[in-house]
Order: sequence, then C-alpha cells, then structure tokens
Amino acid sequence: MARVRQLMLGLASGSALYSGMAPALGLGEITLHSALNQPFEAEIELLEVGDLGAQDLRVGLAPAEVFSRSGVERFYFLNDLRFTPLLQGSRSVDPRGVEPSGA
Repeated sequence: MARVRQLMLGLASGSALYSGMAPALGLGEITLHSALNQPFEAEIELLEVGDLGAQDLRVGLAPAEVFSRSGVERFYFLNDLRFTPLLQGSRSVDPRGVEPSGA
C-alpha cells in the first residue's frame, strides 16, 4: 500500500511540475482499479480539458531527478507504466502497469 501511495504522489508531483505546457489543464481524482499483487491500473481525471485532443497531450512519468527533488523514492516497477490519455467520455489518463505491484 505504501508503494501505491508513493506512486500516486510521484504521478501527482510530476504532473504538477510539468503542467506549464497547458496551464488550463488540471488533475482531478485518482481512482485505483487494481489490488495488491495485480498489474497497476488507475484512472486520473483530467479537468478543464477544453478542446484538447489526445495528440495535444504528452503524458509520462516524471524523470528520476524530479522524484528526488520531491523526496519520493522512484521504484523500478514504475518504469513499466504506460499512460493512455482518454478524451472521449471520461476525460482521463489511465496509467497501467505490466507487472504485479507488490507490497
């Protein structure tokens, strides 16, 4: 559970630090759809998307130095996360992992 919290903090801090490209875009609720020892699956709500298309967004994990500056440990399994922006319907970013996330 601590890894999931650190992952969420890392995602949120990385996103906040790199949101200068689209100042009106915001992050909403993070909903976790996976359990311990399952591949990570979540949904991060996007706010104030406006008329942005998926091609206008570049979503990824913050570099290791951003984690370090934020005081958050970057675990090896974070390298396997893939981010999919969904702008039809739910308007969210869905991070997913390939490997099960352990305790």
